[in-house]
Amino acid sequence: MDSRLIVAGSCKGRVKIWCRESSECLATIQHKKGTIICRCHLDPPLDQAAGLVRQLLYISTRSGAVMRYALVASLPTESNRQVKLIRDPQLESFRLEHEEPITCSDVGPSHIIVGSSNSKCYLWDKKREIKVKTLERHKNAIRCVYLAYPKALSGSKDKTALLWDLEKGVAIRELQHSIDVRSVYFNNKILLTSDDYKDIYLWDMEKSSAVMETCVRALTGHNGPAHSVYCEKGVLLSCDVTGVLIEKDFWMCIEEKPGMRILRCSDGVNCMVCDSTQVVVGLLNKNIEVYDRESLRLVRTLKGHDDHVWSIDMNRQFIVSGSWDSSVRIWSREDGSILFLYVHPHGREISGVKILGNRILVTSLAGSLNVIEEFGGGTSFRIDRFFPGSQELGEIYSLACDRQYILTGHTLTNSCFKLWNAHDFSVEKIIRESCNESIIWNIYLQYPISLVCRDNEVLDVYNLEKAECVKSLVHESKVLCATIHEGKIICGCQYGLLVIWNITSVLNSEKRRVGMSGSQSTMYEHSAAISNIHVDNKELITDDYDGIVILRDLRHYKKFSRVFRRAPQVDFKQIFEDFEETDEQTCSGVRK
Repeated sequence: MDSRLIVAGSCKGRVKIWCRESSECLATIQHKKGTIICRCHLDPPLDQAAGLVRQLLYISTRSGAVMRYALVASLPTESNRQVKLIRDPQLESFRLEHEEPITCSDVGPSHIIVGSSNSKCYLWDKKREIKVKTLERHKNAIRCVYLAYPKALSGSKDKTALLWDLEKGVAIRELQHSIDVRSVYFNNKILLTSDDYKDIYLWDMEKSSAVMETCVRALTGHNGPAHSVYCEKGVLLSCDVTGVLIEKDFWMCIEEKPGMRILRCSDGVNCMVCDSTQVVVGLLNKNIEVYDRESLRLVRTLKGHDDHVWSIDMNRQFIVSGSWDSSVRIWSREDGSILFLYVHPHGREISGVKILGNRILVTSLAGSLNVIEEFGGGTSFRIDRFFPGSQELGEIYSLACDRQYILTGHTLTNSCFKLWNAHDFSVEKIIRESCNESIIWNIYLQYPISLVCRDNEVLDVYNLEKAECVKSLVHESKVLCATIHEGKIICGCQYGLLVIWNITSVLNSEKRRVGMSGSQSTMYEHSAAISNIHVDNKELITDDYDGIVILRDLRHYKKFSRVFRRAPQVDFKQIFEDFEETDEQTCSGVRK
C-alpha cells in the first residue's frame, strides 16, 4: 500500500491518481473505448533525487494486456505532505500480452501473476518480461490472485482456492468452498478467503497438505460478499459489495491473555447457557455442543435439530433447546439422550425457551406461549398449557422471566410487551409502544427493570411498574444482548463491541438518551457480533457468530480491575423511586 498516492481503475477504461494527503486528483489515464481495468498496482519508489520521486504503475486490462506507466512526483516534506505529479504519466514499452481475457492480477518485487478466464494462471518475470510458468489445475475462470513469491494463492469460480508453489509450478493446498471464491490473501501464518456469501474464512498456513482441509474459523459481520481482504501488522481490512469496510485486530480476538480463556466452537454461536460446571452452545450448524467449563473440553455434541438452534436453557437434570425447525427438544445432561420432543402445532419457529421451576416456557413466532410441565424427577414431561397468539399483538421474538414474572416481546405493526404472572399465567399488563421501527430481538428481566434490545443501536431501560422507558443508551453498533451484574449493564453489540454501563450513573444523567461517552468501559475483543452474555460471581462469558467464546475472570482480568467490585444487591425499585424524585425536582426547578 502506497503512503502517498491512491490509484483506481474503472470499467470505462479510466485510471485516476489521487494525492492521499489532499484528496486532489493528480492525473487521469484514459484508455480506448471498451477497455475494462482489472487491477492497478504501484511499485515502491525506485529512487528519490533532487526532490523528486520516480515510481512505476502497472495496469492490467480485461483485453489481456499488462502495461506499465512511469510516474515522477514531488517529494513530500515535513511542512508540506502534499504530492504533485511533475509530468503526465508516461506509457513505457513494457507490455505483457495474453490471448485470453485477464480477470485478475497481482504484482510482486520480481514477478507478476495473472489470472485468466480460461482457468489458468500465468507467472511472469517482471524484469525480463517473459512468461516463466503456466499454472493449471482450476476448472473455471480465475477471480482473484495474491502473490508473495515463492507462493501464490488463487480463487476461482470452481469453488476452490489453490495455494501454489511457484518454483515447482504445482498446487500444494486446495481450500474447498460451497460457492465461487471472491477474494484471497495469505501471510506466513494464515490464509484468508472470501466467497459469494458474507463470511471471511481463516485457514491455518502451517497445516499439512496431507490432512483434509478444514476452516479454522469464519469471520462474520459483512452485509454482502467481501470482495477485498487485506492484512497488515495484525490488522485485517475487508470491504464488501454494499460498501461496508471493517477493520479488525483479530489476533487480539483469538489470543488468550491473563485472566482470559478462549473456547473455539465448531461453528457460529446463536445461543448459550452456562452454570458452574458446563458451557452449552447452540450453533448455526444446527448442533448443540456441551463443554466442561473448567477444562473447556468438549463433553458431547447433541444432534437432532433440522435448523438453527435459536434458544437454550438448562438446569441440573436436563438441557432444553428451541429451534427454527419448530421443535423443542429436552436432552439428558447425564448421557445426552432425548427425553422429550415437542413440535409446534402450527409449524412456526421457536423463538424462546426458559426453565421456570418445574415448568418450561416456550414462545414462537406464532405469538403463542406454551408451557411444558416436568414431573417424575426430571425424566417425564407433558404439555401443561397453551396460550395461542394474539392477532392484535403479533409474533413473539423474545422471552425473559424471573421468579415472579414472565415478559414477552411482541412485534406486529407496532411493538409491545406482555407481562405475565409467573405463578398463574394471568396477564398483569400490556405495554404498547408507538415505535414501529424495529423488532424486539432480546429482553432482560429483573423486575421492575427490563432491558430491551431491538434491531438498532439503542438499548432501552424500562421501568415496568410505570410502564415507561426511562433511559435509552445509544451505542456505535446494533445491540444484540444485554444483562445486569453488580450494578452494571453489560451490552453485546455488532462488530464485537462490548459496552459496560454503571446503572446509577445512567439514571442520574440529565439526558434521556445517553451516548457512549457516558459508559464506563468499552472493549473490542470479539471479531464478530456478540450474541450472548453470561455473568456470575466468577466470570463474564460472551460468544460471537464466529464461534468464539471468551471467558474473563472478574477478579483477575486486567480490564475489569476497576469495573466489577463486590457490591450489595441492587434494589431497582428504590433506584427508580430515587430517579423519579430527582426527575420531579429537576422539572420543578425548571418551572420556577
